[in-house]
Amino acid sequence: MLTDTQVAGLRAKDKPYNINDKNPALKPGGLAVRVRPLKSDKTGKGSKDWIYTYTVDNARTGGPQKKRISLGPYPAVSLSQARTKAADKAAELANGIDPQQARQERKETARLAANRATLKQLLEVYLTGLETRAQESGRGAISAKSIRSIVERYVYTHDNLPDMPATEVSSTDISSLLKRTVDNRKQVKRAGVMVDVGSGNKTTQKRLRQALHAAYAEIIRRRFDPALSALDFGEIQYNPVSPVQLEQRGKIAVSVKTKHSLSEDDVRSVWNYLRTTDKNESVIGLVKLCMLTGQRPGDIRQVKWKHWIRKDNRLEIPAEITKNGRDHTVYLGERAQSVLAGLLKVTGSQEHIFAGRIGKSKWTGKPVRAETVSHVVHQISTGAGVAKFDLRGDMRRTWKEMAARSGVSFELRNRIQNHAFTDVSSRVYDKYDYLAEKAHAMAQFEHYFDSMLLEHKEPKVIQIHAHGVSI
Repeated sequence: MLTDTQVAGLRAKDKPYNINDKNPALKPGGLAVRVRPLKSDKTGKGSKDWIYTYTVDNARTGGPQKKRISLGPYPAVSLSQARTKAADKAAELANGIDPQQARQERKETARLAANRATLKQLLEVYLTGLETRAQESGRGAISAKSIRSIVERYVYTHDNLPDMPATEVSSTDISSLLKRTVDNRKQVKRAGVMVDVGSGNKTTQKRLRQALHAAYAEIIRRRFDPALSALDFGEIQYNPVSPVQLEQRGKIAVSVKTKHSLSEDDVRSVWNYLRTTDKNESVIGLVKLCMLTGQRPGDIRQVKWKHWIRKDNRLEIPAEITKNGRDHTVYLGERAQSVLAGLLKVTGSQEHIFAGRIGKSKWTGKPVRAETVSHVVHQISTGAGVAKFDLRGDMRRTWKEMAARSGVSFELRNRIQNHAFTDVSSRVYDKYDYLAEKAHAMAQFEHYFDSMLLEHKEPKVIQIHAHGVSI
């Protein structure tokens, strides 16, 4: 076996030559030092480097094939270090792995990883999509801006993660990242009470997790999208955010939004409050119309005065602003018509029925912002003395229950609320518009609503005969 002194004393010759280490522990291959002559070398020591030689079966001929792999130059790599590297190659051989082929595969993997799209690029695809959709639809701009701010503050400032290939980000990385949003909180005493201060909180943590999860889900969904061909995301097989759940008081907590509907007493309280409040007229009108028609606030918030067909008592909501991308007709009862007639005196000079404005006099030329609607609706629930509710879920749910009590069938309620019918019969064969039925159902609902508003009195229920059965 070689010694450090022997290796250091080896002299160059006219031609390169190898000296084997003859270390039995490095079989089935062997370690050798290769000595090469240098024309400009006056010391005669030449250059030396370590190689590991071994024999494998040739895949093409079936016979033995000698191979060698470089382990680094001497003296940068010492004898003991060379033996350690050679032992690693011997272990690969013992496991049926060709060390030379394995090295090439590692280099290729590293090359691909260097060109793989990073976590930052993945998030930019998601954030840019959010901002583009907000600009095109006229809603969600504030939310998109807020999400970008959170991502830039907690992800893009991280030391390593932004530039890490998105395929290599693990659930552990995501967990550590989410922890950053609350790590910068500190407690200070205010008025004798210790309180948390700082920019991070549980809401921020929750929103960041949602953004990360949605970003990965979008890339997985769009993995064959030609628009993303310039970015190599590799094979993202699963969403690394999914296993990460937010902790609360030492337990795993899954955030589930509370779903509820308003009672008849709540509806009366809210309606009476809306009649007397001086808050944003556009929002007040929007809330009233949602209560009376059960429509999605995101759809009717964007309707324009030209969509109100006054002579036929209906709103024609175009496909470009509906959630499901379909034209939708909403019939208006007398009370709903009076809501729009009253609003005409306020926003009639604007393009949108529920127009947005700055202050009391300056109009924005756009529909009232969704964030403004949410803020005012929260004030309405407080002012009316009812539990907090939202228009998108709670009010639509409330309308559906009230419409059921008024005698409107389940199918008609779904059609009035513009739910999509996915069965073959509805999609392919049923081309009837149900306009007359929806108009009758809305009149029927308003009759019930008027009766329900009379406090402490039982609402009048219309007797409808269907298939010979009185209901």
